[in-house]
Amino acid sequence: MAQPPKAGASTGRASRVVSVAVCVALLGALAAGCSSEPEEAAPPPSTPHQRPIRAPEPLPDTRNVSLARVDGTRGGFPVAVHGGDLVMTGTVQGPDGPVAGATVRLERFVGQSSGRLEVRTDDDGEWIAVDVHGGRYRFRAWRTPDLAMAASELRFIAASAEVDLSLDVARYDGADVTGGVDDTDPEVGATATVTALATRQQVDGQGIITTSPASGRDASVAAFGPWRLDGAPIAVIDAAGRVGWTFTCEAAGSVSARIVALGTETTVSATCVVSVVVEPPVEPPEPDFPVGASFAPPYGGPIPAGTYTVIDDPGTCALTYEAWTGTDWDPARRTVTGTGVITIPEIARDLEALGDSPACTYERTT
Repeated sequence: MAQPPKAGASTGRASRVVSVAVCVALLGALAAGCSSEPEEAAPPPSTPHQRPIRAPEPLPDTRNVSLARVDGTRGGFPVAVHGGDLVMTGTVQGPDGPVAGATVRLERFVGQSSGRLEVRTDDDGEWIAVDVHGGRYRFRAWRTPDLAMAASELRFIAASAEVDLSLDVARYDGADVTGGVDDTDPEVGATATVTALATRQQVDGQGIITTSPASGRDASVAAFGPWRLDGAPIAVIDAAGRVGWTFTCEAAGSVSARIVALGTETTVSATCVVSVVVEPPVEPPEPDFPVGASFAPPYGGPIPAGTYTVIDDPGTCALTYEAWTGTDWDPARRTVTGTGVITIPEIARDLEALGDSPACTYERTT
């Protein structure tokens, strides 16, 4: 006969069954996680961003616009003079031979840019520049303050050239005095002003020949000929290098003035002339002597040209008179004679009887 199970046994089995069920559930969950990815949530529907649509604005017409000029310079670049394989040599020659202590400037050009090198001459006037590039060069030499070149020397130097260049300098340390007169034909009794410009040349530190006024130095003048110096013969040169004197013409003739300044002299000349008296123009005569009027010499007139009838009977009549030429009265007297009618072809004045001839009476006919 079968016996009922014990209470403790049934409880243990039930526990085992629950444990197995839990394990089976866990395994099923793990298997499901490994076999498929979890579904992602669908994104919410998006609303497109609406931008306002605008019509494009018309661009301005700049085809005929004038552009203003912009001041400025185009940037340059440094030009090397050193760094090549050339050796340049030369001498500087002056009025008295080789020039010691002169400056020689070598200026190398590439396009619009340049670089330069300065060297000095030795006691023999020789100079040397080593390890320089070839190219387009401008050479200039000077010695401050008295020697310089009036113009630079331009040369193209090949990279393999042998350069032995002689540069000639001239002396610029002299004074220059120029004079003038404001009236080369002054009239007798009138004044004329004699002026002079006194300057001195020198060479500055860059080899530029400059001219400066000899301000503060004395200058003297001496007069020759029939004009008189008004004032002292010695005057001081002003800040502009000018000095002046006044002369008065005393008689007609050639005159001159010798100016001495800075150890240099110059002479100016003029001619004193007699003043010309210009007579005022003579007014043309307007005779007031109508037809039928009469006169007997001497008669001052004037009378118009025309025919005149002798109204008395003294015999032959003769008149002398001055005639109007159209611009003036002719000083050479003219003569007209007749017994009954005489003709005077010009306007006449200062009418007189000729010599001892009788004075006739004349009546204007036409």
